[in-house]
Amino acid sequence: LLAEKLAPDVPIVSRHMWWGSHSEKSNMEAFTKLTGLRTRGTNRFWVRGELGATIDGFLTTENPRAPLEPCWSPAYKQLAATLEWATHVDTRSPLGLVEMKQTEAYRAKEWAKGVPTYYLYQAQAQMFVTGLTWCVVACRLGAADMICHVLEFDAELAQEMQDAAREFMAEVT
Repeated sequence: LLAEKLAPDVPIVSRHMWWGSHSEKSNMEAFTKLTGLRTRGTNRFWVRGELGATIDGFLTTENPRAPLEPCWSPAYKQLAATLEWATHVDTRSPLGLVEMKQTEAYRAKEWAKGVPTYYLYQAQAQMFVTGLTWCVVACRLGAADMICHVLEFDAELAQEMQDAAREFMAEVT
C-alpha cells in the first residue's frame, strides 16, 4: 500500500482530483497575494510512524508581503471574512502548513461552518508527519471565492489515527 502511494506514476483517478491538482499552484499563488503570507509548494509525501501524508506546501508568517485589497472582489470580501485568525497568527510558530482545496461554489455553506471532517483528518496527518503545529486549509469555491480556516495540531486525534492505521495494517498483513 505504501509503495503504491509513493509511486510517481499513479494516475489521478477522478476529474475532481485532476482539477484540484492542476489548479493547486495558481490557487496557492492567489492565497499568497490575497493574504500576504508567504508560501512554498512542495507536493511531497512524508511518513512518520504508521501515518503518511502528501504536503501541498509550507506557510510562513515571517516577513509577510502587503496583501491585495481589491475592494471590488467578492473573493476578497469572502476571504477577509474568514481571516479572523490573522490577528492571532503572530502568536503561532512562524512555520505552518498550507493545504489547498478546490470545490464547487454550492459547497460554500459547508465550508463556512469549518473544514469538512475528511479534510480535517488529512490536515492532522500532515501536521503529525511534519511535526508542525498549525495548518491553513484554503479552499477555492467555484471560480471567484476562497475561504480559509486554521487548524491546530491535535495530538490525541493523531494518536487515534496512528492506532487505527496500526490496527488496519495488522489485519491486512
